[in-house]
Amino acid sequence: MTAKLSSAPNAICHKSGGNPVKDNGKLQLLSVSTALVLLILLPFSPTIYPVPDRDTGVFLYFGDHILQGAIPYRDMWDHKPPGIFIIYALGQIIGFGTAWGVWLLNVVTLILSVMFCFDLLKKAFSFVAALAGTTVLLIGALLTSIVNTPESYALPLLLAAYYLYFRTTTKKISNKFWFYMGVIFGTLFILKYTLIGIIIAIGLYSLWKKPRQTFRTYILCASFGASLVFSPVLLYLWLTGALSYFWNAALIYNSAYTNLPFTVKLLTLGEGLAKNELVYLVIPLWLLISMAIVFKKLSVEPKVKALVLVCLLDFPLELILTALSGKNFTQYYVSLIPGVALLVGFSTHIFLHRLNPNPLKLPITLILLGALCILPLWGWLLLFQLHSNTQQTLMEGVAYIKAHSNESDRVLTWGSLPVVNYLAHRESPTRYIYQLPLYTKGYSSKVLFDELQKELDEKKPRLIIDTAGSETNIPPLDPSARENWKSALPEEQKDRNGKIYFYPEEDMLSLFDFIDSHYRRVRSVGPNNWVIYELIDILEN
Repeated sequence: MTAKLSSAPNAICHKSGGNPVKDNGKLQLLSVSTALVLLILLPFSPTIYPVPDRDTGVFLYFGDHILQGAIPYRDMWDHKPPGIFIIYALGQIIGFGTAWGVWLLNVVTLILSVMFCFDLLKKAFSFVAALAGTTVLLIGALLTSIVNTPESYALPLLLAAYYLYFRTTTKKISNKFWFYMGVIFGTLFILKYTLIGIIIAIGLYSLWKKPRQTFRTYILCASFGASLVFSPVLLYLWLTGALSYFWNAALIYNSAYTNLPFTVKLLTLGEGLAKNELVYLVIPLWLLISMAIVFKKLSVEPKVKALVLVCLLDFPLELILTALSGKNFTQYYVSLIPGVALLVGFSTHIFLHRLNPNPLKLPITLILLGALCILPLWGWLLLFQLHSNTQQTLMEGVAYIKAHSNESDRVLTWGSLPVVNYLAHRESPTRYIYQLPLYTKGYSSKVLFDELQKELDEKKPRLIIDTAGSETNIPPLDPSARENWKSALPEEQKDRNGKIYFYPEEDMLSLFDFIDSHYRRVRSVGPNNWVIYELIDILEN
């Protein structure tokens, strides 16, 4: 059986002005994609979902303060690559200082993802296959919480790599293609280091198919493309004096953060895959299609075979890269989505192609269209699940800050929620806008706590918001609450002497004493009982 590509003949062709039928089809695809994505992402818009999650809060704070002249890494600590901060700064410009700009950028990237996916699968397979793959793409986006994360902005780039590769398989791969691959590689790398699997897969497959001498030229072209992305970013960090801070966070911290035993990383990957419904679809398809091609049970056209083989090669690479972090956050599996969509599209095409005449084509098409119509409702259901006590507590804390401080006052958020500072429009007194890095084994040191204490002494915050009621890895500022917190931690987080692995208590005593002597507890807010402290000098005046 040969799975042939379906390509409609150009019924109307003009020497100038392009193809009206083709242009009209693209316009229709854009219109439908835009309407569908808007409906899906509407529940996560700032008006309906006004409280950003933890990571989004960090990025919003970065984007806002970059526009005010702050330098990432030097003035604000984080270990993410710089690409996401560039996007959020752009979003703040587009949204006139609100989260709307970031949300609109997310809408645009998901629209581009849908268009790349549908057009690729339609060209490679068929209309119904494109519907099936695109439906899976959007389901995967919802399952992996693809809203305002580095992975969400990378999704169209992952699909663009597949799209460009498929277009080049019909002709000789040019140096221009590898230049584009280099640009995509560089952009993916500065968004998140582990998103480069598809470029590696294309490179490995091309190395297998092409002479090494030719491949060296390709590497040079790709390197040039990547350098156009890396050079301005590194130059900016160097000129602003932030390069050493960047290396410290990106290399030293990330090495400590991911320094876990291989078995732990493997178990974590398994846990992440087990709770990701897409995996139950992709693994059987990957195995079946791989075996079918290996044992030559499927005979497909060369350009389709090349596309599918790259996809099959990419899947284990994505698993390896995802496992490197030792974490199983749902958004870490976004890089699997393009491959899943492609394999589903290919499987649908093969299945329908075997039935001739095909009585299932119409019902399958109607089912897929119905699924696309239902997807926006799923977004609203997810919205209700996202509501939590932390959100209510956060909004009460922000309201208190606005009522009891001025915009010129600094506020320290003790914990990992600098979104408090962003929503309250209050600057953090320290570059450690969240303190999780201070508790990372292999990175934490007394030098870091002394740096934090020095910043608090020089730029004393008017208020301190202790968010330990919503945290498990952050000790409370109150001494008695801190003792209760230590005793409540599970035994696996302690050594044989009862010492907590991630809690350098001796290094923190001076910092705790400083806060105890300069601040007084004034009240607690919300169901999570965040404790608010105010500067004693302010209270006594």
